Amino acid sequence: KKEVMFRMQLPHYPNILREGGGKLLIAACSVEGTVFIIDLNSGKIAVTISESSLIYLRDVLIAEDCMLIATELKGVLKFSLRDGSPVTPHVQIPAETKPNVLTALGSQFLFVGCDNGLLRLFHLNTCECITDLEGHSARLNTLNILENNWLISAGNDERALVWNLHHLKKEIEEKKQGTEKHSAENISCTIVSSDGCEVLTALWDGDVKVWDVDTGNIGVKTPELWLQ
Repeated sequence: KKEVMFRMQLPHYPNILREGGGKLLIAACSVEGTVFIIDLNSGKIAVTISESSLIYLRDVLIAEDCMLIATELKGVLKFSLRDGSPVTPHVQIPAETKPNVLTALGSQFLFVGCDNGLLRLFHLNTCECITDLEGHSARLNTLNILENNWLISAGNDERALVWNLHHLKKEIEEKKQGTEKHSAENISCTIVSSDGCEVLTALWDGDVKVWDVDTGNIGVKTPELWLQ
């Protein structure tokens, strides 16, 4: 029987939750531009960050002792998990390529998926841009790192791409043909199987499919069996 650790009433409705090492819980309220850092041991709010630059924030990523927040107007901002103070340098993103989703590869690299489909790679510590990966034509909604150094990106262009991070080049591209094409339906999220061999994509129309990473074709397992 599972028991509730604690109950907490936040002053604002959180639309993003991120867990940090079993010790912290990040609750972000996009509309109000407020982020709460909650101590899971005490069940109390340890730090509150509220800034106008965080209004309509899009994603939150915990990396080492910092928290990175993708904002609509100020690029990707960094804050200390200890006291919520700003950490410089920030990740500078041009206004026309607004960041929408974040993920990190270890403690060195940061991937930023943008509104225009651009996938940008940064040094996590210096926030310097290393390169831009092109392949998407619309907003990126989800980024997932596989343990064997592959990155899966998907978004509003109805495509999921698998990237070889070691060589920083695209290896496999998922294409929908014929009856398998989801017209005008965007990929909202992806999940990678535990063995890294298959990818599950969920679309806004409620459809879910499993894809083979090696071939880019629909896998033999049904979503029900895969989830079990």
